[in-house]
Amino acid sequence: MDFDSPEQTPLWLTDYIAFHKANRGQPGAKYVVATCNTWCCPCGGLGDRLRGILYILMIARIHKRCAQLDARTPGNGATPPQQGAEV
Repeated sequence: MDFDSPEQTPLWLTDYIAFHKANRGQPGAKYVVATCNTWCCPCGGLGDRLRGILYILMIARIHKRCAQLDARTPGNGATPPQQGAEV
């Protein structure tokens, strides 16, 4: 699936992406934040994380909020390198 091609992207996602770009960081913007870290709210495996992200995107779309993911610990709780992770 090519997300750069509008005819390949689901309409709900195209609409949400436009909403998110227009509202993120604006004064008065509202957010829904998914937290995923080992000390508070562990997320389980990859499938649990992906399901959770899709759920948060749908909730954000329905309630007109910007979705944010707070995942300070990557993978299965492994400690990130001291200098930070490269993206």
